[in-house]
Amino acid sequence: MKKTKVLFTICAVGIASLIISCSNAPSQNQIIPFSAIPEDPGENPEDNGENPEDTGENSGDNGENPEDTGENPEDNGETTPENNPIEYQFHETVEYLPAGTDGSAGTTGTYVLFGDWPQTIKAQNVEIDTTRTMTRGGFTFYLGSDQNLYVSCEEKAYKEGYTYSDGTNVARSSVHSTKYFKVEPIKWRVLNPTPVEGEKKFLVAEKCLVANILFQSNSNRNLNGEIIYPSNYKYSNIRAYLNGIVNEFITESNGAVDAANVDWRNKGFLQSAFTTSAITLIADTIVKNDLQSTVSSTENIYVCQNTTDKIFLPSVQEMGCSEYGFVAATQSIMNNQNDESRIRVPTDYAKANYIDCSWHPRHFLRSPLYLTTYGGVKVMCVSDDIGNVCYDNCWGTQFSIVPALCLE
Repeated sequence: MKKTKVLFTICAVGIASLIISCSNAPSQNQIIPFSAIPEDPGENPEDNGENPEDTGENSGDNGENPEDTGENPEDNGETTPENNPIEYQFHETVEYLPAGTDGSAGTTGTYVLFGDWPQTIKAQNVEIDTTRTMTRGGFTFYLGSDQNLYVSCEEKAYKEGYTYSDGTNVARSSVHSTKYFKVEPIKWRVLNPTPVEGEKKFLVAEKCLVANILFQSNSNRNLNGEIIYPSNYKYSNIRAYLNGIVNEFITESNGAVDAANVDWRNKGFLQSAFTTSAITLIADTIVKNDLQSTVSSTENIYVCQNTTDKIFLPSVQEMGCSEYGFVAATQSIMNNQNDESRIRVPTDYAKANYIDCSWHPRHFLRSPLYLTTYGGVKVMCVSDDIGNVCYDNCWGTQFSIVPALCLE
């Protein structure tokens, strides 16, 4: 399989320049070890940094004086982006995992790797070089001594007693502790491996990737005389985050920017998880937010207009579609429609981001619940350790995000 190798020059000040070249990459999309790049060759194309006698154009530079900056005012003998680039193989093509791979649908499901996200807590023997960084989307990536990239996060455990995959404790926010998490490929389940004509392949993430992203506040808003309920997906903060856009409510009403209305432009999930090349493989999907998407057959005053997005939350209809391998969801949401294939486990990174994982964590769906007694402040979600479709507050930041997308 032909892969795309992405060469990132990672700067000490955190700015990256990108050179893309095509080559025959390994059969697996893996992190490629750092190249053995020689020291700064200066302007002499034949200077490979190995000849101490080669002085280039500077007659006083014999390669042994660390304070001789030559013609480069920033070259003081230390490693610089120009003389020590780093190669990192992001998962920017869709890699199908072998038949029999286990996942939420068991070994009969179809799974792929696509995109990259911080997931596992850093091993204790790995050192982080904070001077070697690059930025993409909302992340600053740090170089680890194991030649992997890492993302830092200030720990915000939802409650005491949570532990990471290595058995160490997740600290509460009052501790002000920062940990690093290894950037790894995102595993997705393909819900329709053999799509019908005109249908795009539909992917749902296999893990709870992050939490602490507000769906919306608990108050109604007004937009040109129209009531915008908290469960309105089109104007939700979580939709803006997933796609890295300005919250539409801010755009159309000049509303104040706060925790429920954030300008996620170019720093959302889409831009953080995928390279520019990978984003071209993600379809612009018409996301249905109509009555049918809520599996309600009567009425639901809280439904909103359809949207066109690259990344979106699944609906009740999609997570209760028997053709996708799920137990069918019905209008009655309290009838214990258990389905373990809907369960998603949290990443270590999500645990540091305030996720409630007392059991298996709840993850947001985009569908609003129609119960007049709640005034449109409830949204559907997948529940706990049984995979049941339930509902909860749309302002709860302890609920997780399991994104979905369609492939071009």
